[in-house]
Amino acid sequence: MFVKNDRGDMVPYSSFMQLKKKQGLNEITRYNLYPCATIQGAPAPGYSSGQAIKAIQEVAETLPPGYGLGWAGLSYDESRKGNESVYIFMIVVAFVYLVLVAQYESFILPLAVILSLPVGIFGSFLSLQVMGLSMDVYAQIGLVMLVGLLGKNAI
Repeated sequence: MFVKNDRGDMVPYSSFMQLKKKQGLNEITRYNLYPCATIQGAPAPGYSSGQAIKAIQEVAETLPPGYGLGWAGLSYDESRKGNESVYIFMIVVAFVYLVLVAQYESFILPLAVILSLPVGIFGSFLSLQVMGLSMDVYAQIGLVMLVGLLGKNAI
């Protein structure tokens, strides 16, 4: 390989530099223009991904100055979401209540149906705990469906 010098002549690279074989990274990964180390993991059995994210954040607080933590993919979304599932369940219960209000044409009669929901939901939470399962997305979807089924059965 050659390069032009200030007089326009082609000079080989070997005349001004030497190549040495060294061990090192084949690629340097960056995240938001900072050098980074990519870590992939999964929660241990019996723990939710939210608990794993919280544990990683607690460990990251002990990192020396200049080091930080950045999330990517699904972990990024989950670390930012907070307790949105509580709001979703409240919206679901309100929706079921309004459907029952329209069906019964009364605001008071559907309250008997809505007051039966906590017993069924408590049973599902208890079953999750006894079985050692985590409150993941599938369990949350199941709870939303359970609210509709409990309302139907209470009628």
